[in-house]
Amino acid sequence: VLKIFVLGQQSKRLPSPALMRRLRDEVVPGLGDEAFQTPLAYGLLREILLGTTFVAATLRAMHEAGLLGALLPEFAALDGLAQFDAVHAWTVDEHTLNGLAALEGLGVDRERRESAIRQELFHRVPHRDLLRLGLLMHDIGKVGGMAGHVERGVALLPAACLRMGLDAFSATHVDFLTRHHLTLSQLSRTRRILDE
Repeated sequence: VLKIFVLGQQSKRLPSPALMRRLRDEVVPGLGDEAFQTPLAYGLLREILLGTTFVAATLRAMHEAGLLGALLPEFAALDGLAQFDAVHAWTVDEHTLNGLAALEGLGVDRERRESAIRQELFHRVPHRDLLRLGLLMHDIGKVGGMAGHVERGVALLPAACLRMGLDAFSATHVDFLTRHHLTLSQLSRTRRILDE
């Protein structure tokens, strides 16, 4: 089943609406989450996450088919979870999927130059798969609410990284991204640009 999405990402094609419905309604629930929590399945997910383009669209389709949640139960818990604050306009899962699209320079773009710079920098990142995985996991602690979500998310990561078979290097990167995803936002609100 995952190979459909690997090939789709590589060829920039999504499964048909009929296949997506069948996957969501019959195949993924019929196989159960355990069928997707294997070394082979996580290897295929990493293959998708390493892609240069069409990764965000592929992950969104996997989410709609129920497959992303079967692979990452921590992400499944975020499905449709509302955020009640002035900063976030989307549910947690949408916020994350939109962030993935922004990495590829998709969606609403204020300036072409900004998009070009973002794309150039992103394509220089040596471990795009870990950056994307960190983005997928960055808000997993929000299931318990906004306050303390970083600490809760960081506490969930060791078991998730172990289940995915991540080595220490990869797990450390995902932990760092989750642990520090609010740092830039906090600095932008508390420090002046000219402060040292």
